[in-house]
Amino acid sequence: MTKLITSEELSKILRIPKRTIYKFAKEGQIPGVIRIGKHWRFRADEIEQWIHEQRKPRIDSDELPQAK
Repeated sequence: MTKLITSEELSKILRIPKRTIYKFAKEGQIPGVIRIGKHWRFRADEIEQWIHEQRKPRIDSDELPQAK
C-alpha cells in the first residue's frame, strides 16, 4: 500500500505554506492528490518522483556562454 502524507507534512517537506499546497493541488501542479471528504492526502511515492523531476540539472561554469 502506498504511503499517504498530509498537506501539513508536505508543507514541511517543501517548506511552503499549506495555502500554497492547496492552491497547487487545485491547479493540478502537484501530483498524487487524493481527497477523502474534505481532507487532502498526497501519495508519497508520486511526490518524491515529482520533487526529483523538479530539480534543475547542474551547469558547470565552463558550459556557460562566454561574453564576447
